[in-house]
Amino acid sequence: MKSNINLTLSISILTLFTLLGLTINQFDSYQDKYKESEIYYKKDIQKNPMDSNAYTNLGYSLFKQGHYKQAEINYKRAIEINDGHSMAHNYLGLLYANQHGKEVQAEEHYKKAIITYGKNSQAFHNYAKLLHIQHRYTEAEKFYRKAIKIEPFNSEFLFNYATTLSGKGNLVLAEKFFKKAAKISPLNSEYHDELGLCLEMLNKKDKAVLMYRKAIELDPTNDKAYNNLGRTLFGQGLFSEAEYAYRKAIDVDHSNSRYYYHLALSLEKQGLLNDAAENYRKSLEIDPEYHIARYYLGEVLFQLIELNPRDVKNLRSYAEILERQGRVDKAEKYYRIARDIEEQLTYNVNVNNNMNINVNIIEKTEL
Repeated sequence: MKSNINLTLSISILTLFTLLGLTINQFDSYQDKYKESEIYYKKDIQKNPMDSNAYTNLGYSLFKQGHYKQAEINYKRAIEINDGHSMAHNYLGLLYANQHGKEVQAEEHYKKAIITYGKNSQAFHNYAKLLHIQHRYTEAEKFYRKAIKIEPFNSEFLFNYATTLSGKGNLVLAEKFFKKAAKISPLNSEYHDELGLCLEMLNKKDKAVLMYRKAIELDPTNDKAYNNLGRTLFGQGLFSEAEYAYRKAIDVDHSNSRYYYHLALSLEKQGLLNDAAENYRKSLEIDPEYHIARYYLGEVLFQLIELNPRDVKNLRSYAEILERQGRVDKAEKYYRIARDIEEQLTYNVNVNNNMNINVNIIEKTEL
């Protein structure tokens, strides 16, 4: 009974702070609020050094500020005082889940959180997320359902459950839960974007486009939604519209090699081969191991060389691709062609220079 009371108190404090606009759960961008919370809970501990709730909430304040070691110390202290403190176990599990190589410890604490209080929806949800990351989809699905049973209108629970269903290939049921999440949180751009992706995989292309556009309307900086929209439009043969969407994705994030690759594909489809080659190159500058981009760059360069057999830059680029593909003899052929053209160009420049010198000498002599 004591652990249930502690959990209720802990959640009540967080709920109260949420209503006041000060809670830890809501202020990823307001570090000063976490600092205020830290000071508040430290004072509570000074008044009552055996207050496990205060240690738990202090730990979470520190966690949200990135002070993970201090957060861990406070969670453990809360558990020392009351081993049945479900929320302390849940938060300690969350901390370990965010640290590489500590997944086993995270799982242990999530289980302990659930055992000590069977209605800790956050623990069920966080444990399900961990299982999902480990590709244990069937187990994850089970714990998401338990979390949703406790909080049936929690859009985050519904959304993450839908993501797991999608990962398992159960797209029809995933669509249902993505829609529920988006209905409860209609201003969440990510929810609409993922719903669009689910619809696209169900071959409901037109509906997918509407969802992607809605996601972009809600958040014009959602580069993933722009990219998804571009891909769907590309699949519908709307290459110019796809190009626009990919360019918008790049405007938001110009460090994503996939966006340049997709843009290059849409340009190639429109016959804009030089622009396509430029963007395949940009994709490879970001990720030199992006093999599919290199393959299609080679295809475009071959077409450009056929149109202009004396373009040295394209000849050398094509030769480099052939060389990386292990086609050494063919690569050498194009390197040789590029060298011959360069030598010819150098010779022509020298001849022109000599002619200009001779003309100048003759003119001066005549004067």
